[in-house]
Amino acid sequence: MASIDSAKIIALVEKATNQNEGGAAGIAFQAVDKTGKVLASAASGVKSIETSDPVGLDTLFWIASCSKLTTSIALMQLVERGEADLDDADLVARVLPELAAAKVLENGVEREQKGRITLRMLLTHTAGLSYTFLWEEYWKSIGTEEGRDEFQGKADAFIQPLKYQPGKGREYAVSLNPTCWIRRVLMLAQIGIDWCGIFIERTTGLKLGKYFEKNIFEPLGLTSTAFVPTEEMRGRLASMHTRDETGKLQLRKHLNRIGESAEGAEDYFHSGGGGLFSTAPDYCSEPLTHVLLFLMLGKYENADSSQKSSPRS
Repeated sequence: MASIDSAKIIALVEKATNQNEGGAAGIAFQAVDKTGKVLASAASGVKSIETSDPVGLDTLFWIASCSKLTTSIALMQLVERGEADLDDADLVARVLPELAAAKVLENGVEREQKGRITLRMLLTHTAGLSYTFLWEEYWKSIGTEEGRDEFQGKADAFIQPLKYQPGKGREYAVSLNPTCWIRRVLMLAQIGIDWCGIFIERTTGLKLGKYFEKNIFEPLGLTSTAFVPTEEMRGRLASMHTRDETGKLQLRKHLNRIGESAEGAEDYFHSGGGGLFSTAPDYCSEPLTHVLLFLMLGKYENADSSQKSSPRS
């Protein structure tokens, strides 16, 4: 593999955060190779345009759907221990009865499920679920005002009808504009992995974040990843921004409620599909990277790496 010019990477990141040229507020970047070796790191910009505090590699970001990797690892740990079966629909019906009872909403009409949901479907976004902000028909039916989404720390936000019959939920991406890759990625996303997180909680008796700490974060030495940032972590948290009609950056309220305030943290729902906060170095840590690389490549390049899930998973 050709070497990476770190200076060039740093220059690119700095250019991407040049607000005079329409850049982002701030970026923390890290690249690793297939052995988990860090190839380049760079941080530029500010955590908030109001404070001008600089972004560093220790800056905390809401990592949203990147949370799905950790939840998938945790579920596969249960599979390895014999506490879960990817293809047992009866198990899902027993542990997650809300899903078994969910109706399929088709053109405003509720219909019975023609298939049965499994953990494999939940993991692979094929259970028929969606996100409210991607499902206009359902979102309008519950009200589109602020707070009517899955990012407010409320478990009941995930009790929804199905958008598609179980096992049929990937067909809807076909008609999307193929040049809009981010839209295609979003439309393939569903709240199924949030339900995997609920399955983990009900099976282990632990809050999802506590399970992660005990079985993934602490063994891997990850100290800056959590559903609810500590006071120290919150001091490193990047704000969220949007652009006005002229394209100028503006500070905005955080989409994830717990990113705005720690109030109500005790009862805050741990969203396995999109609730974690982390830093670039934590998420690119060598052991966690190896799990991700195994999923993509089918093998570990470094046999000495700590394995928190087996090759079978």
